[in-house]
Amino acid sequence: VRYAEILRKGIAERYPELEIYPVEEVLKTPGDAYYPYVIDEYRRTGSLSHKTLGILRKLVAVPRYIVFARIVENIVTEDRNEYPEETPEEYELLKEPSSTNKDEDEKDYSLYVTVWVELSTTRKMTVTIDVFDLIKGSRNLSGLIHESSTLYIKHGRREKKGQHEKFLNAIVQGAVGIFADSMMQPPAPDEAKLLDRVFRKFARELSGGEHEDHGPSRTGSD
Repeated sequence: VRYAEILRKGIAERYPELEIYPVEEVLKTPGDAYYPYVIDEYRRTGSLSHKTLGILRKLVAVPRYIVFARIVENIVTEDRNEYPEETPEEYELLKEPSSTNKDEDEKDYSLYVTVWVELSTTRKMTVTIDVFDLIKGSRNLSGLIHESSTLYIKHGRREKKGQHEKFLNAIVQGAVGIFADSMMQPPAPDEAKLLDRVFRKFARELSGGEHEDHGPSRTGSD
């Protein structure tokens, strides 16, 4: 019901001239007991049969169109990227604290570099959305929407490095590994917020097909 309301708002805000019924209103019929079978059919097949649409037409008294959405992919992945800043001009040349001679300071220095650790968590969703015409008993519109969202955490620390590149990289990778282990992976992006983006995208791409009869349009969403 919560996700159905997000879908309803996504369409209603884009098309304020349409009367969009919340799912609770659509279900206030004597045929509520049949509704789980409708959901199960759509979940299994991604569609509704002509027979099912005919039954829905009798059960749903007001709306002409009914909207269904199905999450077909909801994947969360985690990634970790470790790297030093490799641009020479970004290196910092620091004097050794133990040096007391100015000439020695200029000759005997250590090279420091910033080491970055970036952790990211990504949620990818694919949602099918279908609009069925209850009067005609057919699918009026269908869409497949892909959306993703990523949350990042990035930390930098300065590491002492020698002047030989191989030696440098070995030190950096060892230091970063210890550093990264203490970092917390970002949480997965919120499912409801990503669905909101999916449904709003669908509403933007929605054609004018729902106005083809040029009469009052009423839609139920689920």
